Amino acid sequence: MDCTLFPAYCLDILRGTNSAAEHAGCWHDQLSAESYSDQNQLTLEDWLLDHGCEPIQASYRQTGDFLMIPIDEPEGWISAAVYLGRRSAVCLREGVRVIPSRAIKPIAVLGLR
Repeated sequence: MDCTLFPAYCLDILRGTNSAAEHAGCWHDQLSAESYSDQNQLTLEDWLLDHGCEPIQASYRQTGDFLMIPIDEPEGWISAAVYLGRRSAVCLREGVRVIPSRAIKPIAVLGLR
C-alpha cells in the first residue's frame, strides 16, 4: 500500500469496483513509481476523475471525498486523504493514519456525487 494506491482502493470500495488492481504491483519504490507514472501519463487526480469523481468545493466536502494534498517526495507529487468528517485517513510512510482533518490543507477536493 502506498499514497497513490490507498485512495484508489478507497474509491473502489465506494464504487464496488476493482479498478485500482490494474496498477497494483507495477512499482516497488519511489523511482519505479515515478517512471510508471511518466510512462503512462498517469496522475492520481486524473485517475480519480476518470473513475467517477468530480471536483467539489471544499466547503461542500463530505465523508468519502478525497482531499488532494501535496507530498514532499517525490517533488511535485500529489496524494489524497480520505475525508471522514473531523478526521481524515491518509497513507504515510508509517502506514495509513487517521489524523484531524483541520491539519490537512487540500489543494483540491474530489468526490462522487
